[in-house]
Amino acid sequence: MTDPHLSRRRVGAILGCLAALGPLSIDAYLPAMPAMAVDFGTDQGAVQLSLMAFFLGLTLGQLVYGPLSDRHGRKPPTYAGLALFVAGSLACGFAPTPSALLAARFCQGLGGSIGMVISIAVVRDLYSGHAAAGLMALIVMVLGVAPVVAPLIGSLAVTLSGWPAIFFFLAAFGAAVLAAVSLGLPETRRPEQRRPGGAVAVAALYGSLLVNRRFLPFVASLAIAQGGFFAFISASPEVFVSHFGLSPVAYSLLFALDAAVLMLVSRLNVNLLRRFGFRKVVRAALAVYAATALLLAAAVLAGVAPLVLVAVATLVVVASMGAILPTLNIMTMESFGAIAGSAAALIGACQFGGGALASGLVGSLSDGTPTPMAVTIAICGVASLLIALFAFPAPAPHQA
Repeated sequence: MTDPHLSRRRVGAILGCLAALGPLSIDAYLPAMPAMAVDFGTDQGAVQLSLMAFFLGLTLGQLVYGPLSDRHGRKPPTYAGLALFVAGSLACGFAPTPSALLAARFCQGLGGSIGMVISIAVVRDLYSGHAAAGLMALIVMVLGVAPVVAPLIGSLAVTLSGWPAIFFFLAAFGAAVLAAVSLGLPETRRPEQRRPGGAVAVAALYGSLLVNRRFLPFVASLAIAQGGFFAFISASPEVFVSHFGLSPVAYSLLFALDAAVLMLVSRLNVNLLRRFGFRKVVRAALAVYAATALLLAAAVLAGVAPLVLVAVATLVVVASMGAILPTLNIMTMESFGAIAGSAAALIGACQFGGGALASGLVGSLSDGTPTPMAVTIAICGVASLLIALFAFPAPAPHQA
């Protein structure tokens, strides 16, 4: 459905801010990880576990919010999730121990998970095909601002007032998004579209999606690619700050460059989709991702991977996600408008579940070198490409 009275830019900006809750909460504290480890008297691997706890909260929360939004509308669960996000962020800032931080980050993730569910579901409520791609591109561009500014915010907070200020900022941002949703986002799930059903019906719905040939291959490719992306995010502070010796500010600027290129590619992706079609674009982007990741892994394993090579290779991998992320999201959602909230929830849960597994793997294998990161990204890139080449179903409308 489309509503001519809606401002696509306004809706895209609000949905982009909603979707940015997760990335902002991840990226803002990356430069602070070494300082947090010192304050807590532990190593960086233990602090990285708080990222895995956040991913776990994001994964589980989406599975709950999706069916709730299909049943009760998009806005009531959004209010609840944002309130929990604000509370969890404040708890992180006051956490006295690593264990308390883990619990608070999990709650923060539970609340922040509402962002991806609602943003994708609202896009599907309003549009499909190339129109959906246009709105998704706008959301990804707004979303891309988070990785640009978040590490800079984290670096400044650590330098000026300490890492807890990062989480107080996130609480304030969550409160601002709550106000924007209340005042500027319409309810896009009409009462006659809402689906009753309890836990058993929800579990059956998720089960049917996971065996659906128009859902599983797309979401599997997306989740695995996302796993490699989050392997980079979780390992990058150790690789660039601890291993290569960059300052937190220099690391933040490098991360901002990655995010800016991702934004640019997501904008160009709309034109590429119109010219070449969804499948050609996503397969080409995955091929670039996989080839670059393999070259990086080979160089790291051979011991010939200087800072410039690692920085450029990871930049290319991140840039490819500017095409992979919006395109595969649209391809996965195309056939499931009637259950958009639940489908979006399962997509997000799979994405961040892949991110949690990859970041946990990189954290457990951490050895102070880029090797765990590079090998994990390469495995994810190749696996995601193989699924796209050999397991995607026959094209549906808008997916040629």
